[in-house]
Amino acid sequence: MAKKLLIVESPTKAKTISKYLDQDFKVVSTSGHIKDLPVSQLGVDVEDNFKPRIVVLNSKRKYLRKIISEAKQANSIYIATDPDREGEAIAQHIKEELPEKKPVKRLLFYEITPQGINSALDNPLDLDYSKIDAQVTRRILDRLVGYEISPLLWTKIKRGLSAGRVQTVALRLIEEREQERKAFKSEEYWTLDFILAKDKLELTARLEKIKGKKANISTEKQAGQIIKDVESHPAVLTEINIKDRRRHSPPPYTTSTLQQDANKILGYSAKKTMTLAQQLFEGVDIDDQTIGLITYMRTDSYRISDQAVEETRQFLTDQGKAELIPPQPKKYSLNNKKIQGAHEAIRPTSVYRTPEQLKSKLPRDQLRLYQMIWNRLVSSQCKDSKEKVYTLIFSVLSKYELRTSYTQVTFAGFREIIDPDVIAKSSSTIDYSKFRKGEKYKIKDCQSQQHFTQPPPRYTEASLIKQLDSLGIGRPSTYAPIISIIQDRKYVYKQNKALVITKLGEVVSQYLTRSFPDLFNVNFTAKMENELDEIEQNTKTKNEVLSDFYNPFKHRLEDIRNNPVPIEISEEDKICPLCRSKMEIKKSAHGLFLVCENYPQCPGKKDVLTDHPPPKETDRKCPKCGNALLAVHGRYGRFLKCSNYAKCKTTLPFFMNIDCPQTECDGEIIEKQSSKGKIYWRCNQCDFIIWNKPTNKTCPSCGFKLMVKKTYRRNNYLFCPQCKSKIEDKDDVE
Repeated sequence: MAKKLLIVESPTKAKTISKYLDQDFKVVSTSGHIKDLPVSQLGVDVEDNFKPRIVVLNSKRKYLRKIISEAKQANSIYIATDPDREGEAIAQHIKEELPEKKPVKRLLFYEITPQGINSALDNPLDLDYSKIDAQVTRRILDRLVGYEISPLLWTKIKRGLSAGRVQTVALRLIEEREQERKAFKSEEYWTLDFILAKDKLELTARLEKIKGKKANISTEKQAGQIIKDVESHPAVLTEINIKDRRRHSPPPYTTSTLQQDANKILGYSAKKTMTLAQQLFEGVDIDDQTIGLITYMRTDSYRISDQAVEETRQFLTDQGKAELIPPQPKKYSLNNKKIQGAHEAIRPTSVYRTPEQLKSKLPRDQLRLYQMIWNRLVSSQCKDSKEKVYTLIFSVLSKYELRTSYTQVTFAGFREIIDPDVIAKSSSTIDYSKFRKGEKYKIKDCQSQQHFTQPPPRYTEASLIKQLDSLGIGRPSTYAPIISIIQDRKYVYKQNKALVITKLGEVVSQYLTRSFPDLFNVNFTAKMENELDEIEQNTKTKNEVLSDFYNPFKHRLEDIRNNPVPIEISEEDKICPLCRSKMEIKKSAHGLFLVCENYPQCPGKKDVLTDHPPPKETDRKCPKCGNALLAVHGRYGRFLKCSNYAKCKTTLPFFMNIDCPQTECDGEIIEKQSSKGKIYWRCNQCDFIIWNKPTNKTCPSCGFKLMVKKTYRRNNYLFCPQCKSKIEDKDDVE
């Protein structure tokens, strides 16, 4: 019988740890939180010092029964949930349910390795109640905001919507960026690149200044005039600037920077990155041994243990790269940012487990993320990279200034870890030491190019996380859930990598920020995060923070309930697409919509909460009354309805004006939408069906009277469903 009980929250972690401990230990898991606020109630007594009502989750009762049973038989109990606020709260919930008079100790595992486990067992701790208070305060704040404000959204906009203390601020950032893009006015500008020649040497220099001021070429005519001015005159080399530049080695990864780079470099979502990192932390099977490959992945610290630093420096020596090692180990700071706990940065548990060794032992996605983490740790303990930047400045007619520059890597430093050939790749065939002032070069050609200024880019997951982190909004454990929630609620969607706000997201964001301008505010949200840190550091109390928040919040709620803020609709949306009259806002069981003020004479209608285009008149006529049929977007895809819908309720499928290609079938192709939202096309009479958009083009190979649109490697093709041949789609604009 086991005399010691070790409790963790993850079954995978339990499996890994149990392999390192002797038979005196029994390792069990909670599978996450076992207690929380009740689902269907507020669960917070605001009149009794914000006392939370924490209940056992129904789905976790079987795990709790097993833990209690094992605890009754154990002499010593250790709780080793994650070393952060959430882990501390889980530890407290477990302790509350355990038999009394049993000694309970807290263990902090920063890495799931024999050394990490033994170090924690040698240094058992008591529960950190300041950290628990910080977690409880966050949970109560989030519950108060979500539980009190979400019903306002149900009443004003649509049932099923939610508001969140942090998620709404993230949504506001995305919505404000979209408004900036809409207000942006693009301007034309031109760049001029001149090909300069002397003897057998040719180089390209760009026009940078005109009469000592930055070149601002706004029209093709202006660009042409400049070319005409200089075409028969030499370019004189007036300046040769050579500067030494240093590129600093990057710090090891925090949660935020790992999520950013994984999104930018690997294309992983924040959620996927954290899932993979969790797997690498909790343990993977390597050569019949389960071992954690990285340290704890929720951290905002750059700190690396002395042992890990020394191991990295020794590894570089063993690999024959001693010239990359700085005289003193490198340390990185976070500009006085408050760090949660005594965490390390995210790093490999052993630098000697190289990505090359694990290539055949890890799934592809895990390996790619591990390689990034491994590269970053080793790079962080290497010398800086050194570069020499050559800049040549030419003058034409003492009026036009042309520039060209070139960067040569002279010492690879940390960059050699990622790219051993970086120096060779930066080398040039041009010997810049031979240039002399006063040399004259012939202008051989000029390449003019038209450009347009671009609006600020939409946020990607990487840039949104970076912005949230820089503003002090959220913490390492919250970035991935925030981005997942606003997508799950259909407030934003991904277009390539960009986060695009939907009409529903715009309406919700604008309504909430106008109703609660002080609450859903960047500065206020960052202030609340700092106050949670102060609770953990024992400089503020839970009740103090909650009281300061709730009193003004309660009064604002009462004001909004008594004097609701109206929903704002854009001027464009207020115009009926059919008769150009004004539209009135209405609300149904499915949410807000606009209807023409002349209804029922005019059937004009718009859905405020979707991005569907307004109804559009088609060439088809209603088979019952002869009026035009309108193409309408509904919840289940496109369909046709009579323009005199007030009197004639005719609706038809959306016809593609393409005949069915099957022989002996007189049917037409119609557009349909599956229960999962996937668009497909089928014949309205036979069983012919396709999942790619059809065209009425005839296959040149087999004569099949329908081809479908497909994209392959960013090229558009027409594909024959019958003979499988494809041709280039020259008319790919829909």
